[in-house]
Amino acid sequence: MKLFINITTIILLFFTNNLIAQRPCKVQVKNLQGTYEGECKNGRANGQGSAKGIDSYTGDFKKGYPNGNGIYNWANGDVYEGEWKMGARNGKGKFNYKKNDENKIDEGIWDTNIFLGKELLSPTITEKTNIKSGFYFKRLSNGSKLTISFTQNGLPATPIDLYVVRSSGTESPIDNNLSIINMTFPFKCKVKFRSDNGIVKSDCILSFEILQQGEWILNIDQKSNVLNRPDATFKKGSILRNG
Repeated sequence: MKLFINITTIILLFFTNNLIAQRPCKVQVKNLQGTYEGECKNGRANGQGSAKGIDSYTGDFKKGYPNGNGIYNWANGDVYEGEWKMGARNGKGKFNYKKNDENKIDEGIWDTNIFLGKELLSPTITEKTNIKSGFYFKRLSNGSKLTISFTQNGLPATPIDLYVVRSSGTESPIDNNLSIINMTFPFKCKVKFRSDNGIVKSDCILSFEILQQGEWILNIDQKSNVLNRPDATFKKGSILRNG
């Protein structure tokens, strides 16, 4: 009887282990769905692994997506080696591909599958007056455009008497944003507007220079100032001739 129980236990353990080993580990990227070998968590590829479908990938995974460092091989022969974020090329990486029957290489900084250049050069701030809270720049892609947006506590806001001095480009106000297109680089700009907290009115100035060509966003968030006003206006800016 004891021998029978031991044999039964061994058989049960064998089938249980097989079921665990055969439990599917899902890869979320459609072109990688097929076979997967590697670490798994909650039924999804997580950690080190290799996936092969129409395309193939070897490297780090998170929640079923390439995330971390890895090598992606497309069916057409293109190869990317570098950093990933939730299935998208993001960070430093090298992309070998063909275009018009010519071998090409894009090596540098990537942001959500968009190649930003060999290195990302942050704009230089040359003047900051009464900008009491945060602002940030973000490069979206190649191009020649700057979109300036204003927020108050994270919500869209309209600046009072916005005035822009720029070294090149054409202005185009859209809702609470101001776009400058067809700029040449390096691009110099001074953004001036009034803030009013109900007690004190202040002239706010942010001057900067953008060296790297691209499509940029500048957001200015004034948490401590009131930007929305019924009399808020956009004033047509000017071109800085000698800057």
